[in-house]
Amino acid sequence: QENHFLSIFDAAAQAGWHRPVADHRGGQPIIPGQDHFITRCDHMGFGVVTGEDGKKFKTRSGETVKLVDLLDEAVARARTELVT
Repeated sequence: QENHFLSIFDAAAQAGWHRPVADHRGGQPIIPGQDHFITRCDHMGFGVVTGEDGKKFKTRSGETVKLVDLLDEAVARARTELVT
């Protein structure tokens, strides 16, 4: 998936829809003072998501959880790790 998204980000830059800190076309930094033209695209790969039974989710069959619930669980687990 990461390569797919990097290709999309590159195509968006070539089309002028995405303008990262360094302009891909010339490799030159964007003119100072025009920071409002800078955009950011990121792909956050996080591996396989599994259920409580340890089996990976099957997204095509609809056996998934909502992203917000997944993120809430991650925050709760991280908080527990930091406190203990």
